[in-house]
Amino acid sequence: MLSYIPRPAHLAESRRHRRRLGVAAGATVALIASVLGTGIAAAGESTSPTTCVVKAGTGAVSVGVAGDSTALAAALADESIPTIYVGGICKGNFTINRTVNVIGGLRANGSLGEKGTAILDGQATDAVISGYNSTVTVSLSRLIIRNGNGFDGGGILNYGSLTLSRSTVSGNTAARYGGGIANFGGSLTLNHSTVIGNTATDGGGGGINNYLGTITLIKSKVSGNSAAEGGGINNATEGTVSLTHSTISGNTATDPRGGGGGGIHNYIGTTTLIKSKVSRNSTASVGGGIKNSFGTMTLIKSKVSRNSAVAGGGIVNFGESGNVTLTDSTVTSNTAAPVSSSLGGPAGGGGILNGARATLTLDGHTKVTRNTATDGGGGGILNNSGFFIPGRDGTLTTTDSWTGITCGNTPDDFRAVKDTTYAGQTAAPCSPHRKPHPSRHASRMPGPSA
Repeated sequence: MLSYIPRPAHLAESRRHRRRLGVAAGATVALIASVLGTGIAAAGESTSPTTCVVKAGTGAVSVGVAGDSTALAAALADESIPTIYVGGICKGNFTINRTVNVIGGLRANGSLGEKGTAILDGQATDAVISGYNSTVTVSLSRLIIRNGNGFDGGGILNYGSLTLSRSTVSGNTAARYGGGIANFGGSLTLNHSTVIGNTATDGGGGGINNYLGTITLIKSKVSGNSAAEGGGINNATEGTVSLTHSTISGNTATDPRGGGGGGIHNYIGTTTLIKSKVSRNSTASVGGGIKNSFGTMTLIKSKVSRNSAVAGGGIVNFGESGNVTLTDSTVTSNTAAPVSSSLGGPAGGGGILNGARATLTLDGHTKVTRNTATDGGGGGILNNSGFFIPGRDGTLTTTDSWTGITCGNTPDDFRAVKDTTYAGQTAAPCSPHRKPHPSRHASRMPGPSA
């Protein structure tokens, strides 16, 4: 009988590996603690506080009473402090007119929670955060910005350079523009952030309004916001918006006459979507997902789906300088319902409505499928000279590299002129070889004969 059973060598090595990891983890904790000037909370120790907790740079932790934000306001005004840590709930309206970093997640014991946040609550009295200095750079991380109520910019009013990372802007209201955020001539970047449940009562941009500024969204979401026009995002007057791996969903544009753009309204601006989604948005007017008015929109590997409007369920494009280009993108399952009498009769364009000298270009493997127009035709695409400006045709261009399809749309895949049906344009099953009318080359579809 064996009196000794040797332990496998790999088990001993595993024990040594675990010990090395323990030493490394301890060193990392010590390093973070030295940077913050505090200890890191042990497991089960203090959680995020309900009072306002502030640590200005390497200074001592200040704990306000019942959300009192005096310490935070003072730290934001002190230009000698480059970084401010904040936690709990800080109530008030904060002006930032200097370059600064504000980081949430601070605990009452001075530790920084790994995934914690801080709440800045505007108490429905004004914008939560206002920045009027166009020369400064502000970074906000791990914050919840809520309950603001301003004229422009319920949550944030920005004129400078602002980056919002891993943060949420929610439950804010603006009387005019930018229920969540109003960006006037500034630079705004959202990284892994969410703008949700905000309202612009009588203007544009329930989530975000951009005027003469630049907005960049990276892996971010604009959802459940409402406004008269541009329920999610309103990009106006030479503004520039870029979305990458981002989602615009569940937003609403409420004005039945001059509104539209449940998800995005692009007015004389430039908007680019890359690998992004516009879905389940709605409007009482035109452009359930996207309304492009005299602007330029480019969608690359993006999807417009399940949006609804009275005309142009997915996308509406109009105006002499209105240009929409779809490359390797999909427009599917959108709906154009019967139009109200205030818009002048049947409209259509379940997937896309293109009219009034606007230009629509299909490129790459772009697909327009399974959309519905319950009145006016053009279940997939309606290239319409009679809507918006009578007698001025839209232009539909399909590039030489276009290999996409239009299929499965109701009542038809394509209609060139309102109330005029062209042969071969009844809805067809979505087969990989289905090609739409017109031809693959650039063409201007004719208006109605005199």
